[in-house]
Amino acid sequence: MWQRGHIEPWELLRVTAWKAAIAAAALSVEEPERIRSVTRDVLGVLQPYREAQAAEMLWGPPHQRASFLEATRVAIGSGLKGEAAGGPTSLHGIRLPVATAVLTTLNPAAWPVIDRWAIQSLFSPPSPPVDRLAVYWQYLERLAELQRRWYPDATIHDVDVLAMRMAMSGVDPPFERLRFVVGP
Repeated sequence: MWQRGHIEPWELLRVTAWKAAIAAAALSVEEPERIRSVTRDVLGVLQPYREAQAAEMLWGPPHQRASFLEATRVAIGSGLKGEAAGGPTSLHGIRLPVATAVLTTLNPAAWPVIDRWAIQSLFSPPSPPVDRLAVYWQYLERLAELQRRWYPDATIHDVDVLAMRMAMSGVDPPFERLRFVVGP
């Protein structure tokens, strides 16, 4: 994908089917060239982070953190009020969970897949919906913090999968669950 400069429609359908099968049906109506165009833009925005590590980006210099978070927001396609939606979320059927699965496919050391099960391991109830970008920031930061403190030899995606498996099997995590900061 990186060498080609875009994601082929069938590749995006595979990622979508893996994360949210129902979304794959909606995505299948998109024009292949639109998928290539959107994903070409995503890869362009994320190119500087192709080899990045989440913890390094989040706990490096403030300008580095801001740049990484902005690139992530643009690549996901925020769709914030008054702002044109771009990124995978501008395609039929793709919402934040699938968009984060796309980012993980591109660099699992930089971006985790947001997952309702992992959220249960990381945060105490009540859990907000997983389809809000503000939730993803807290999720990303919490996983990077745990990676740095508890699992330094793992990628952020490995920590994400571990948290998901703990919740799915009913195992309490060895770390404290935090509360989401609910903001505007």
